[in-house]
Amino acid sequence: MSRTVVRHFPKGRLALLAARDGGLSGEDAVAAATHNVEQMRGESDKVLQKTVTALETLVDALQGETLSDGALAQIYADGDRIVSLSGTFGLAPLNRAARSLCNLLAALTTAKARDASGIAVHVRALRLMAPGAAPMTPHAEAFMLEELAKLVRHYAPAARGPVD
Repeated sequence: MSRTVVRHFPKGRLALLAARDGGLSGEDAVAAATHNVEQMRGESDKVLQKTVTALETLVDALQGETLSDGALAQIYADGDRIVSLSGTFGLAPLNRAARSLCNLLAALTTAKARDASGIAVHVRALRLMAPGAAPMTPHAEAFMLEELAKLVRHYAPAARGPVD
């Protein structure tokens, strides 16, 4: 003889609240979030400019010297900040250049190399793509990003194609 087993799953408070009518539609919530993010763009642009300036100062202070572990860590932290902010605010070329810088730092670390010349080139590219810089043509952006990728491939020969 078989018996039917009935399982009862009580509804929790969160499930009851989520099922209630009211609140924002998904479309309205996305529009409000987009508006809120756009209000922070000016502050983000200032942080991006200051971060690129800090990178320029650090690289200029090296004056051809080899990278210390501390300098490498600081450059990586600044590069990561640029990746995060440029990605959030849709600055795709700047984002790709900053990711290329981070890839270069990883390649240098793996190769146990301490050459700062490729970093200096990346930092100059970041300045050219930072908020407030003169606009570049898509062709110029693509060319610059491919040249940065060549620097990464120099230290990481297994890397193929443009750095995304």
